[in-house]
Amino acid sequence: MAGIKMNHSRKWNGIITTLFALLWAGAAQAATLNVDIMDVGCDDVFGTPYCHIQAAIDDANPGDTILVYDATYDIIDINKEDLTVISLNGAASTKIEYTMDTDNTPVVEI
Repeated sequence: MAGIKMNHSRKWNGIITTLFALLWAGAAQAATLNVDIMDVGCDDVFGTPYCHIQAAIDDANPGDTILVYDATYDIIDINKEDLTVISLNGAASTKIEYTMDTDNTPVVEI
C-alpha cells in the first residue's frame, strides 16, 4: 500500500509543480515606461527614463503603459497592439509633432 500512496504523491507533486510554473509564467505584470526628453539622464537604451516615445514603444509589451512627461516629441508609430500612451499633465503640456501629407493633411501613424 505504501508504494501506491507514494505514486499518487509523486503524481500530485508533478501536477502542483506544473500548475505553479504556469501561474508564475502568466503572472507577468504590465509595466509603465516613462518618457522624459527633458531629463538629462534619459536613455533610449536603458529607459531610465526614455528620451523618445518611439523608443519606449519599441521596448513595450502588450498591456504596458507609456507615461509621457511634458515636452514636444517627434512623430510616433504605434506598431503594437494593447499599448496605452498617456501624458503626465494632459495634451496642453505634451505635444507630438507630425508631418503634413502632400495635400497638407496631418499624418500621424497609429
